[in-house]
Order: sequence, then C-alpha cells, then structure tokens
Amino acid sequence: MEIGVDIGGTFTDLVTVDPADGSMEIAKVPSTTADPSRGFMAALEGANVDVARLEAAVHGTTVAVNALIERKGCRAALLTSRGFRDVLELRRRDRPHAYGLKASFTPLIPRHRRLEADIALDASGRVLYTPEESELEAIVARLREVEADALVISLFNGYRNRAAERALADRLVALGWPADCLTVASDISEEAREFERTTTAAINTYVQPVMARYLGALSGRLGEAGFGRELLVAQSNGGAVHWSESARLPVNSVLSGPAAGVAAAARIAAQAGFAKALGCDIGGTSCDIGLIDGGQPSMRAQSELEFGLPIWRPMVDVRSIGAGGGSIAWIDRGGLLRVGPESAGAEPGPACYAKGGTRPTVTDAQLVLGRLGAATVLGTHGGPNLERARAEAAIAGIATALDLHLDAAAEAIVGVAEQHVAGALRRISTERGHDPRDFALVLFGGAGALFGCGLMDELQAPTALVPAYPGATSALGCLLLDLRQDFVRTAMLPLGEGSLDEVRQTWVRQAERGRERVAAASAPLDGIEVTHAIACCYRGQAHSVEVASPGAEADAGALAAAFTETYRRRFTTVLEDFPVTITGILTTVRGRRPDRTPPRPIATEKGRLAEREVHWRGARHRAPVIARGALGEGEKLRGPAIVAQSDATILVAPGFEARVLAGGTLALRREGGAA
Repeated sequence: MEIGVDIGGTFTDLVTVDPADGSMEIAKVPSTTADPSRGFMAALEGANVDVARLEAAVHGTTVAVNALIERKGCRAALLTSRGFRDVLELRRRDRPHAYGLKASFTPLIPRHRRLEADIALDASGRVLYTPEESELEAIVARLREVEADALVISLFNGYRNRAAERALADRLVALGWPADCLTVASDISEEAREFERTTTAAINTYVQPVMARYLGALSGRLGEAGFGRELLVAQSNGGAVHWSESARLPVNSVLSGPAAGVAAAARIAAQAGFAKALGCDIGGTSCDIGLIDGGQPSMRAQSELEFGLPIWRPMVDVRSIGAGGGSIAWIDRGGLLRVGPESAGAEPGPACYAKGGTRPTVTDAQLVLGRLGAATVLGTHGGPNLERARAEAAIAGIATALDLHLDAAAEAIVGVAEQHVAGALRRISTERGHDPRDFALVLFGGAGALFGCGLMDELQAPTALVPAYPGATSALGCLLLDLRQDFVRTAMLPLGEGSLDEVRQTWVRQAERGRERVAAASAPLDGIEVTHAIACCYRGQAHSVEVASPGAEADAGALAAAFTETYRRRFTTVLEDFPVTITGILTTVRGRRPDRTPPRPIATEKGRLAEREVHWRGARHRAPVIARGALGEGEKLRGPAIVAQSDATILVAPGFEARVLAGGTLALRREGGAA
C-alpha cells in the first residue's frame, strides 16, 4: 500500500493505492491550519490506513509557502561581504507600484540582522582576504545579541567558489554557532545574479526551522504509528526527495503540492491522448495553473512568489491566483463586483458551511445556482453539509448592492471567478506563443469541474478532462513523482571545443552529487537517469535559452546545432555569424520510481441520485444528479446534468456532453464536437 497526501488551505487530501491490483481509495478531510500534521493523521484515520503496512508515503505540503506569505518564519540573519548588506532591499531598483510615492517592501531579514564580514572574492572566485578570528567572534556575539534563530552566508561572487562560503561556515560553527541553523547560499544556488541568489538563500533560511519542526514531528508521528519506511516530500521541480533534505532545503518545496498536481495532469492528459494540456487545479483557496507541452510540464528557471521574493531554482511553471471555492465576493469603492483574492478558507469557511462564516463566496454562489445541492457533503470524512439558506443570506447583500435578483448575483460571482481563471490560462499559454484553443483543459481540485463548461466557453477550448478523482488529483500526483535533483552552475564560456572540458567535468561532478542524494532517500527505484544541458545566448544578450545535450560526450558542433534549432523554435529566427556563449551548465538526476498508472474508479453505485434545478446563463433547467461510479467506460451523458462523487461535483451544462474515457477520465465537449 502506498499513500500520497496533499495539504491545501481548505482540505487535506489522501490517496491510497495498492500496487498489486491498482485499487485506490481517497480521503478528504478539513485542513488543520494551526497544525497541518493533525489533518495528515486524520486523513490516515479516515481512510482506515494500516500505517505499519505502508510501502511508501509521499507528501505535498504548503507549510513553507504559507510561512512565507504570512511572514511567520524564523528570525533569520544574513552574513555577507562588506558593502553588500543591503542587496535584499536594493533588489533590481524596482518597486511594487510604479507610480507610488512610498516603498512598501519589507525584506525577510531586517537590516539589524544583516551583518558584514571582511572577506572578498574576485570575479573568478579567488579569495582575496578573509576575516580575523576576533571579527568572527564578534559576529557570533552579535547574532546572539539580535536573537537570530538561523543564519545564511551569501558572499559576493560566492557562486564561483563553494569552498570559500563553506569554509567561513565551518569557522563560525567552530566558534559555537549551531550547524543545523546555518545555510550556505552556494549549496542552494551556484548561479550569478547576487540579489536573486541571496534572496533564494534567505527564503530557505527564513522557513527552514518551521519546515524542519513540521517534517520532523510528522515523521515521528508516523514512526510511532508503525511506519517503517522513509517519508518523501514533493518538490517544486516535479520530483520528490527524502523528508530530511526537504527540511534542510525547504526552498525547493515551496510549490510542492501544485507541482505534483501538474505532474498528475500531464499523466492523465497523456493517458487520454493529449500531448498539449492546461492543468487547472481549483481548490477552496486558490487556483494553480500549469502548461503541459509534449506530455511534459513546462519548467522555469525562477519564480516570484510575490514582489521582491524571487526563487532562483528550477521549478514547474505553476501560476497561482486567488480564485477558489472559498474566494470572497465583495463590492469595491466604485461599485464593481470583485471576487478574491481573500478566501474564507477552512475556518470559518463559506457561509453555507454553517461554521461562522457570513461573507459570500463562490461556493455559496454555486449552491444558490443549484450546481451544488443542500445534500452535498464536502469531503469524505468530517466535511460540512451545505445550508442553502445561509448561502442565500450571504449572496443577498451582493444582489442588493448590484440591484440584481439573487440568482443573477450568484451567476455574476461565478462569472467573475471564471474570468480570473480564464485570464490566467490565457497568460500562461499565450506568453509562450501557444494558442489555448489547441490545448485540452485538465480540471481538478474540489471546485475545478464546476468551472469546466464556463472555461471552455471563455477559451473556446474543444475538450476538458476531469480525472477520476479530481478532488484528490494533487495527492495522486505525489505518488507519480520520481526522485529528482537539479543542478545549475553559472559559466561564461565561448561555445567551442576549448571550453567543453570544463563543461564535461562539471557535468560529472553534478551527476555524482545527484546520485548520492537520490540514493540517500532509500526509496525503491527502477533505475537512475542522468540528463545534461547547457544554457546559451548570443554574445551580448542578457537572457539565455536552455539546450538539451545530445549526450555527455557531445562535441561543440552538436551543441551549437542544438542551440540554433532551439533558438529558431523559440524566436523563429537566428543570428547568423554571431558567437555563442555558454552561460550555464545543468544536470538533472532522476531516480525512476516504479510506474504508477492513474487508477480508474470502480463502478459500484447505481442509478440517478436525485434531480434539481440548475441555473445556467440566465435560464433554469431541470438536471439529473448522477453518481460518478454509475458511469461505465464509453457512456455518454448529455447536459444539463450533475455528476456527483465524494471529492468533487461536475457540471455538464446545457449544450455540452460528457463521455467516460478508458481509465475513467470524463471528457467534456460541446454537443456534436469532434472526438
């Protein structure tokens, strides 16, 4: 038995899979914000999991990103080269509001906890001078005086000399600074760009004690319950690592749950025959979107959580917006309807939860429109029943302010939320030169399938796929992840045979480090795969393109040809006779876990459950409510209809039809649309 667990802002999702027969069960319980591990253990209990029999446990967590967004990390400190104390505030000389008169950015590490040392490295990484012992003793004393919990060392040009930063760290440890409260920036990033590298290391240090406490406590609880294997944690790069590495380098886990969801969406789309897809995970708090091209999630070299907080690490390209079932509707000062980004979350939740919430949300609007029913239970264990009267009372304020009937106000709320999601889907596709009409939508999360037909109208998308277990797809994605390690090192070398020796030597060192880390996870593997790449640009350009190497022994001619083809595909032209510069050396090491095909649901339920009135585009329709488990492979269902299951509700709107594909995925299309 294997489990995948994804903790979101509203619900904690758990998937159990028996590798022997592919059988699968899910549990969806309310998240416990104060202590997420309680929700984790509650999901295990709800699914009646025998922890002692578990062969694998993979976890997607929002602990790190929540600590960052809410600014609830530790009292971090920074030690850097003299003269570079303020790099976190100087940034790129940009500001959050172009026409504002005041700066509104506060760095994670305040100035009184940012210290300087008399150490200098030149552009090649050569150490020019180092601090005296007395200076380091004063630094340790100052760190204790400002009550620092953790320290990050990030030296100017430190990316060129990992040994120099590590040697300084060792000297501080010898003087009494705790080794487990220290981050060396070059252990996280060996890339140029001082601000991005330092900020990435600062983010890691800021959340490291929080993440270490959480994962350590969770691993201990699992051990006490009889779990004899190693807990793995999903990473932002679409892979997984041992929990102790995630506790040490939590910056790599900031988007772990969303990345797992996109990985699952890619597998589900491929199973249905689509190499191009847009994964759309709409939960209770947010909407996470990822682009899949050629069957693989798109990656990016960096991501920015919010202004001034870039993460300079390879990550699945996931865009998040505040549009979920719990997003709160409100009227702005100009009298316009807004939805989100504030969410009612799990506590108190939407008004219809009857847990103390009174403000109108998207879930309340869906209930008023009949797309959710009063008998709907959200979650599989401990979720609330929905109370329509409370939803109507919450929506009434919006209806009065806009001078609309209750139904029209509810439809307006859902329409605004759909516009937000459609806009994000357009941005992530068109900015890469894609037409969203060429992509299938993969809709998951507890609320995703309710948006399907509306998003298809907005984007003119031909097909939307709803996984067998949409509310637990990100949890399932955790189980589909391989172990993965990414390494990137800055280099400024001409692309020619004379520079390839350094490239190949770096590839060898990166591969060795990756193999060691993958082996340390102690997970069963089908093999280890190593791929290499270089980042290149024409001389004088500021931005590079990543070029996959045809092989570890590829010659300069093969790499130059690969760069030209990649550049032409990206920009439709090339710069003839311009010299090419290698700006980065990259290696990815994957520990291939045993293949897990997304399980299909077992048809155990029979017949229609009920019938209710559903509002769609200003009209009322009578719609049957059909149990998802009653639909067998190849069956078609014409709208209007509601498909209900324990972890999600699917709207098949008038003019649309749903067909069950092999593997249990539900495909939504317009009536008469192409197969």
